[in-house]
Amino acid sequence: MSKELKMRVGDEVARIVLLEDEAPETCKKVLASLPLKGNLIHAKIAGKEFFFKAPFFCDPENRVQAQEAGNIGYYDGANSICVFYGAEPGIGEVNLFARITENLEGIQKEGEKGWKRQGAEIEIYE
Repeated sequence: MSKELKMRVGDEVARIVLLEDEAPETCKKVLASLPLKGNLIHAKIAGKEFFFKAPFFCDPENRVQAQEAGNIGYYDGANSICVFYGAEPGIGEVNLFARITENLEGIQKEGEKGWKRQGAEIEIYE
């Protein structure tokens, strides 16, 4: 069974599931770094995506470019955890390591707010 975590973005809390079979090394680094905390930075050319800096480095695995709403990935080019709140063709590959399973709507709302005003607190925790 895959590990479930919580992700708080601003005022919204969602449940996420780790894709441990598809991205085992990325998931191990995420789990070892919990709680992960950062501030929302909204992507300017990549579409409905926001990210925050990761406190670890990870090699490529389970690389995905086109994204579905609710995907969470690690982008090694900027050492960041990326949250996709809309379907996007993508401009670079990420290690897809988790998916939002509950309250995607709330995270989408926070993503839209982040487009106008960045900096909301983000936390991934058990």
